[in-house]
Formats: sequence, structure tokens, C-alpha cells
Amino acid sequence: MILEANLFSSTLFNIPRNKLIKSSIYRLILPADKDVFYLFCKKLDLTGSPEVCELRFLQNKESFFISRLVASNVIGRDGTLRSQLVFRNISEERKMETDLKESREFVQSMIDSSADCIKVIDLQGNLLSMSQGGQTLLEIDDLGLYLNRSWVNFWKAEDREAVVRAISSASNGISDSFKAFCPTAKGTPKWWDVIISPIRDSNGRISRLLALARDITMGKKAEEDLIRAKERAEESDRLKSAFLANVSHEIRTPLNAIVGFSSLLSDPDLRREERARFGDIIRERSGDLLNLIHDILDLAGIESGTVSSFKKTMVIDDLFEELEISFRQKLQKANKTALKLIAEKPSTQDRTFIVSDRAIIMKVFGHLFDNALKFTESGIIRFGYHFPSENILSCYVSDTGIGIEKDSLESIFEHFRKGSVKRTDKLYGGTGLGLSICKGALDLLHGRIGVESVSGQGSTFWFTIPMNEETVALQPRTELTAAFPGHITSHPRGKGQPDIKNTRTRKMNRSEAEPWETKPETDLPDWTGSKFLVVEDEESNLELFKLILEPTGVEIVTAETGKEVRDLFSVLDTFNLVLLDIRLPDADGRELAREIKTLRPDLPVIAQSAHALENDRRKSLQAGCAEHLTKPINRSEWFRVIGNYLSREKPNPKAR
Repeated sequence: MILEANLFSSTLFNIPRNKLIKSSIYRLILPADKDVFYLFCKKLDLTGSPEVCELRFLQNKESFFISRLVASNVIGRDGTLRSQLVFRNISEERKMETDLKESREFVQSMIDSSADCIKVIDLQGNLLSMSQGGQTLLEIDDLGLYLNRSWVNFWKAEDREAVVRAISSASNGISDSFKAFCPTAKGTPKWWDVIISPIRDSNGRISRLLALARDITMGKKAEEDLIRAKERAEESDRLKSAFLANVSHEIRTPLNAIVGFSSLLSDPDLRREERARFGDIIRERSGDLLNLIHDILDLAGIESGTVSSFKKTMVIDDLFEELEISFRQKLQKANKTALKLIAEKPSTQDRTFIVSDRAIIMKVFGHLFDNALKFTESGIIRFGYHFPSENILSCYVSDTGIGIEKDSLESIFEHFRKGSVKRTDKLYGGTGLGLSICKGALDLLHGRIGVESVSGQGSTFWFTIPMNEETVALQPRTELTAAFPGHITSHPRGKGQPDIKNTRTRKMNRSEAEPWETKPETDLPDWTGSKFLVVEDEESNLELFKLILEPTGVEIVTAETGKEVRDLFSVLDTFNLVLLDIRLPDADGRELAREIKTLRPDLPVIAQSAHALENDRRKSLQAGCAEHLTKPINRSEWFRVIGNYLSREKPNPKAR
């Protein structure tokens, strides 16, 4: 029972003071807290010491307040033991605490549900806390292993400078950011975009730092993919441009001989043996041109999807006998006497029947052999096949040639690619189509092609063609053929070389070829007393130039390499004019032109090349050449240009 109450109590409980006195305090307490008050009183009686608790008291039927109650035992005036209760309304404090707690929980909930990794670090860069979402992103099972450790050391060494800079900047009140790579706790590679901002205490001082890291791995990958796609597109453009330049050169090279020697055939005074030899040259160069056209059409058909395979039953040994005859003819024609051809096949007395596309197998073998022949000066070229095992026919062409560089192996079968070689004493022509044609053709048969090589030691190109069980059959031979000396017991695999057609290196091109003109002998210029240096490495072209020039009375000195030209520098003052092929086996013709013009600035140098682009002409003129003529050469134009420069020269008294 309440014995006495002050006026504030009346206000606090919203009860008149006279009604408050003599009433039971239990009726003022919220029912749920009455047991708490009862135990509180028991403890007070037991200890006799002041006690404190918090209780909820009714203000009216609909509201209550929270009070901190301090109780102590006192002796009344009448000597009886009484309890003194002091009430303090702490409802606002508790409400503020509840609101603050709810706010913190709300913020923490937002942090934990964030897709980003949110961390708090101290000013020295040590990790203090991390969001639940961050732990998930970083695949952390036990955060305790990482707390109070240097956050800087989590990053790669090359990125730590940026991390330290951002921490330093944020510690000075300026937010900073960086992008860096940091794997997860389980090693998953990830890229992050990180922003570090200062956290201030109630006094405005920077006490901690907030690091917000966003996973940008997908974006980084997309960016890298875009860069690679851009690089591939640029590389494709570059390769296509190089391809067009190569095609122009490879077309104009045989055309120069075809057009030139064709015009000479109309000369009525031409001897029969010369006419026959010119015809042979024309036919040979026409074959080169036809092969190039076939390659271009083959690739176009493969790319457009208009080419399909045509399978039929054949005897594989018969196909190899035909290939050997063809390859030996090519070897004889190449006149490489130090090179030996060996055809190899499994040792068996059975005839092997397969069902496949004969033309594709012949084409692939043909391209691979042409490459081997081109890049092998001496040693051995082997070709053969393995008896179909596990329904796979394995074929190969192996050589002891120059091989290719390791960095070219992965891209050697791509369009327009040509393997890189270190040799500088010989140039190798070609368009870079042969191996891509092989790969495309084998794709039609669901086959594979590969290469192994050691630069300077040789190469082995191999290809496989899957066979169904019913496509392979054996039949005993009635007669054994000895067309294939030896047999193969293992498949030598080496690395391959560039995919270039068997087209000899030539240096002629002309963008607008005109037919050669045959003029009467009286229209020929008279250059008696003049002396020309004619630099050309293609034998047929050199012979053509000599045949055209000799009737003019000019003295001709020829050179086929850069070395031979430099050997003539000591007598350079005896020449009236230089006809210079730009592409030589061992030298850049334009560099030779610069050297010649340095020694004799007044000596006219006329560049002759199968490269016919405007950029080629500009490079020749910048090198000091007086003119840049493209092949096939137009004879009348040739005479006109040469005559223009000879007319500016006085006859050279040193010319003999």
C-alpha cells in the first residue's frame, strides 16, 4: 500500500495524489510485470540493500510508461520498516534505444543483403568486419581467420600500391577507388571495383574506413572479350590485306612470263628451239596460275558451304601409288638432287579397301607434299599412312626441312596464315591458303589435321579420317606391288611448316597488265654504248628482259641477289641505269636502292616489282627510285621510261 506520494508521482501515474495514497501499487503495475515486482520486493527484504529494476506502469487503460525503480528500506517515524520507492520515467530513453537498435538492424540487414562486399577497416588497413554478402562473395567460411589482419596483403603484389594509396586518401578525408584482381578464399579468380570512404565519429574525427567492393569479374571478362574481338578483327583485316597483296604478287609473277613470252612467240625470226622453250615456260607458269586460282576457288567453296564430300570405294594402295608417281615428277622438276622421297605403307599382303572422298585425300596430300618440297633443300621427304585402327585412317607427310617457329604452330591452319621462319637467305612465296584448305576439306570428312615441328630440323604434318566399320575391308593380294620401299612401324610426328602452295618465289606484279607489243626492228631504241645493271632473281624473267634489251645494243650486266649487287658497287660508275627487282632472296631491293643512290646519286634506279599497290610505289620512290614499274612489264612503256632517263644521261665513257 502506498503511504505517501509526492506531486510528481501523481503526474507520472496520471492519478490524483489523494487517490494515489492508500492504493495498492500492484494495481499500477502492468500485469505482465507484477511477478517481476514481487520477486524484486522479496530480494529487497532479503538483502536489505537498495535494489534497482525496470517496470512498466499503467498511465491509463491504453498506455503505460517505463520506469526505473530504485527501492530501499527505511525506518518510519513510528519505528516500523518501510520501503522507499523512487520512480524515473525512462520511456523516451528506451524508445530511443529501441529505435536505434531497429535502425542498426535495418542498416545491417541492408548491408547483409547487398550484392557487394562491404568491409570496415581501421586506419592502418586491418580488417575489422565484413558483410555477410561479402563473406559469400569471397567464399569465406570462417571470418575470424581474417579479422584484425592486414587487408592490404589480401591483394596481389602489383595492386597493393593502389590499395595503400586509396586507404591513405580516405584516411585524409577523401574517398578514393581502384580496380584490382583478388581471388576468393577458395581460389576463384575475381576482379573488384573498390571505393574506400572515411567513417567519422561523433566528434567528426575519422576513426574507421568503409570499403565497398563490387564484383566486376563478368564485366572485366566482357571487356577483355571485346578487346580480343577487336584485336582479332584488326588482325583479320591485316591478314586479309596481306593476303590480297600476296595474291596480287602470286598472280602477276606467272603472268609476267606468260604475257612476255607469248608476245615473243609472234616474232617471225624466232628459232624453233626458242619457240619450244618459250612455250614450255608459258605452260609451266600457266600451271602455277591455275593452281593459285584453284586454291582461291577451293577456299571460297569451303567458306560458303557449297562444297560437299563424295565418298566411294577405293583401294588405298592404288591411291598411294598414284601419289608417289606425281610426287616423284614434282621432285624431278624441282631439280633438288639432294632430296630423297620415300613412300611408306604398312607391311601387309592384303589390299585395303576404304570408302572415302578420293579427291579430298589427294588434295590434302598434294598441299602437304608441296609444302615439304618447298621448304626442304636436302634430306628426306616421307609420306604414308597407318593401317586403319579403331576405325581411324592416319596419314602423314614428314620432311627434314627448315620447320617453323613455335609461335606459329597454333595459327598455322587459319586463313591467310604463313608460318614464320628464321632463314633470310631465301624467300618463300605463297598465299597462306594451302593448310586452311586442307583443314576445311578434312572437316567435310569429320577429320583432323595437326603439325609438329622443330625449327631447323623438320616437320611432320598428319591428318586423320574416321572410318565406319563397313568402310574398311581387306582382300588378299594376287600380286604384290613393290611401289613402296620399306614400311612404317611408327608415326614420326614433328612440327609443321607454313601452308604455302608449290609456287616459286617471284617478284613481279602489275595492276593493269597490258599485252606485250611487237614492234618492227626499226622502232627499237638504239642504246649502243649504254650499260645496264639488271637485278632479277627469277630466271625466266631475267631471260625475258635480256631478250628484249639485247636488240637495243645495250650492254647488260645481271645480278640475282643482293650480295651480287653489292659486289658490283666498286664499278657502279660504269653503269648508266639500274633495273632493280624489289624482292630478292637475301635483300630488300629498296634498301639496295638507298645504298646505290648514296654511292651514285645521279644513277637512275628503276624499281620493278610484282607488288602493284600505290603504297608499294610510294615506298620505292621514297627509297630513291626514279620509277616503280609493276609486272607484267609493258615493253613499249618500259622502253619509254628507260629512254626518258637515258636521254638525261650523257653516254658513260666508262661503259664497255
